[in-house]
Amino acid sequence: MSKAITLPFSFDSNGGISSTEDMKKIIQDRVVLVLMTYASERIMRPAYGTLVRGSSFENQAEAINMINREIDTGFNTWLPYLTLLTVNSSIDPADGHLNIEITYKYGSSANPETIIVKTDILNQSGDVITEVSYGR
Repeated sequence: MSKAITLPFSFDSNGGISSTEDMKKIIQDRVVLVLMTYASERIMRPAYGTLVRGSSFENQAEAINMINREIDTGFNTWLPYLTLLTVNSSIDPADGHLNIEITYKYGSSANPETIIVKTDILNQSGDVITEVSYGR
């Protein structure tokens, strides 16, 4: 059984670092970490991550194409034990959130898992908008 630090980072009731053995949660956290870590952001591992966040400066159609390509590359490079099944990226016209729905399989598991990463992008004036939590 694997054990990992829970994300978002927190402390348990004893003051220790919270951890989980829930494999579904561990994999979801790994997917989000790979996708939302900007390539070159990590000093000791500069190739880790994707350019998903770089899509903020593209027009909507190009941003969605770039996100889909980057997710495919991220899965192939950093998550080879997962099989990427589908990626649906869209911008919600009501609130401007970027919704990325990713369906994948872990190993030979017969049940696909879906995670939705819902994040804001830069608005047209260039103001940075904070990230919205993920889950499903």
